[in-house]
Amino acid sequence: MFYWLVESESNPSTDPLVLWLNGGPGCSSLGGFFTDLGPFVVQSDLSVKRNPYAWNRKANMVFLESPAGVGFSQPVLNDTDYNDNFTTDRAYEFLNNFSNSSAYMDYFYSHGMISIEAYNLGRQVCGDTGVANCFYGTGECTSECESALEAGISMSEWDNSDVLNQYYIYGDVCKLQSNNQSKTLIPNKNIRPLTHRGLYA
Repeated sequence: MFYWLVESESNPSTDPLVLWLNGGPGCSSLGGFFTDLGPFVVQSDLSVKRNPYAWNRKANMVFLESPAGVGFSQPVLNDTDYNDNFTTDRAYEFLNNFSNSSAYMDYFYSHGMISIEAYNLGRQVCGDTGVANCFYGTGECTSECESALEAGISMSEWDNSDVLNQYYIYGDVCKLQSNNQSKTLIPNKNIRPLTHRGLYA
């Protein structure tokens, strides 16, 4: 199922997680995302602007396409499957998978924090349940899975905190004398971040 996670702008680690589901048959949760409470609203010329009333100012928001078949989710083949029981079961399945720590590897890979080789090795060796078992100790963690995860995670911030902050990966990383941004080592000296003040996404 397709979803969009927007982290809280206040304190993502302690702020609540809110699941947003639009009502009505065939309604996409991205409707709420782009018109009501998401971080951006679509203008009449199809441009977007920041939403001053965005809920993610105080909460982590998950916008879930539910039931499957609306928006960008994969449709089911049989229309009779679209009922409240099916929708609830799929939402429950999503929440279980969403809270599974295999999402760490997906996050690290999709944000360019680990290589495709490390990602594929972790998924191949561990599968979904192995990742959760190793991260949370909820079951057996094989030595092969543990080694694959350690190799992948060593590329991320946990072992390279002087290189990359996993919670602020798109932020400026150079220390300018005109501001108080923290200094971060940039391994390739030919790559420099934007330094224009007032340039924001």
